[in-house]
Amino acid sequence: MCVRVISGGRVVLLLLLLFLILTFAFLPSQAFGADLLAHAALERYRSAQSGAIRHARTMGVIEYRQSDGDGRVAGESGRSSTVSVAAKANRRIGAGWNVQGNVKHRHSELNGDRRQRTQGTAHLYHRDPDRYALGAFGNLATERAKPATAIAGDEWKRVDSAAGGVEAALFSEKTTLLAAAGLRRKMIEQGANDSAFTMLGARYYVTDQFRLGLQGTYERPLTIEDDPVIYGLGAEVSYRPHELPFSSFGGYRYQLAQADGSAEKTVSHGVFAGFRYHFGSQSLKEEERHGPLWPDLPIDL
Repeated sequence: MCVRVISGGRVVLLLLLLFLILTFAFLPSQAFGADLLAHAALERYRSAQSGAIRHARTMGVIEYRQSDGDGRVAGESGRSSTVSVAAKANRRIGAGWNVQGNVKHRHSELNGDRRQRTQGTAHLYHRDPDRYALGAFGNLATERAKPATAIAGDEWKRVDSAAGGVEAALFSEKTTLLAAAGLRRKMIEQGANDSAFTMLGARYYVTDQFRLGLQGTYERPLTIEDDPVIYGLGAEVSYRPHELPFSSFGGYRYQLAQADGSAEKTVSHGVFAGFRYHFGSQSLKEEERHGPLWPDLPIDL
């Protein structure tokens, strides 16, 4: 069975991918190529002028993302599709301490099953932009779901959840390593459903404006043994032209959910692309080292 899950979704995704391709194909002669050729000189200049560089105390980013791909539920294949909007803002409050807020809303469909999720996350952490960051986070989320078998008039099923944990990052000149771990409590009809999760990520800066990223996630149930273990993997490339507050990005994502000892599994994978609007920063690297650092929690958390 093949289900078209979001009307016009594949057209929008193709347009996003086309824009991303055009960005890399035509901007390099003026911006991206200049990044590569002048990067060493730029870094030397920044090092020499490091005492004079001033960074905005508040930075942020607004994102639109579209994803389309294949899905399989209980052996039945179909289409998976996702549209999401998100925003992040970071404020330096002094002595290396920062607060960051994330909000995100996502609509997804897999083989006709529909889900809408809204979540907010608050981060409090200490950061040395040349060495490390260490902090803690708390998350609140609401998810509404309606299965493909629902009939007209059926209500959306609502589930609220809360999560919290610790997070850390290590910085080098071109590389950032990220890690987070925590616990989640989901309120369901039978009571509380707890799980533990972890997230690992790596980012590599070809230049300050051109970034490659990889992220893996893992979640294991603690109270209901029949609940699935969830594995996730994503790869992303991002590019922000010089002197512009916009960036484009694209990549691949994969998710597998399977209970221990069960042959049934839910799989979703595909490509994604989107745009970001940045404020308070001049490059992707500056934003990460002095602005919003932490990614959104895995969407199932």
